[in-house]
Amino acid sequence: FAQESVNCTLCVDGNVTLGDPSARVNTGIETLTCQDLFDRGPLELPVENCTALQAIGQSLCLCGQETPTTNGCTLCEDGSDLEFPLLEGLTGETCAELQVDAQRDVRENCYAWQGTVGVYCGCEDNVVSSVLACRLCGTDVMLPNPLDTEMDGGDSCGALEFQASIPGANCSGYREQYSEYCCQTVPPPPVPTSDSVRSVHGVHMFGVVVVVLSTALAA
Repeated sequence: FAQESVNCTLCVDGNVTLGDPSARVNTGIETLTCQDLFDRGPLELPVENCTALQAIGQSLCLCGQETPTTNGCTLCEDGSDLEFPLLEGLTGETCAELQVDAQRDVRENCYAWQGTVGVYCGCEDNVVSSVLACRLCGTDVMLPNPLDTEMDGGDSCGALEFQASIPGANCSGYREQYSEYCCQTVPPPPVPTSDSVRSVHGVHMFGVVVVVLSTALAA
């Protein structure tokens, strides 16, 4: 059966302004700003894809919302671009989306973002933040699977390690409560390579993927 299509705009109200027009969405083929997506106007999309596009408009592009204050924090300490922006960094969010979250957070949490999410997103030179991070499995011991989410109301082990690394958090308390579960020897998530293929669940415009939400290795 043919999917029902609708004329879809990035924002539910196509006339509103964008709170963050410069926020970037990596399509897997190109990187577009929210303004780029907005300017493409109404597109004929399946209902499901329109819903996904407008969710991006609301959460990332901030349709009809105030311009956020950004702190200049990058997940990679040296300011370099993420090598694997479409990798799932924390459960349900790509590294590219988490980069935006880090920039919108308070500045004092930047090292926590870099030492946990940044490292798991592939930033290899996050030396300073890695020293400051609270590793749930012990000093210099990485989580075997930062995406594991089978406890504590759905928080992943990676998210818990991030929370433990925020200035003022009780690192030893987090370790005592979560290390037994999060530090079991389990197969880690696939390490992305240049041969990675992307599993697509997102919005298509003119045959181009607009939002890619997960990355997987070829068999």
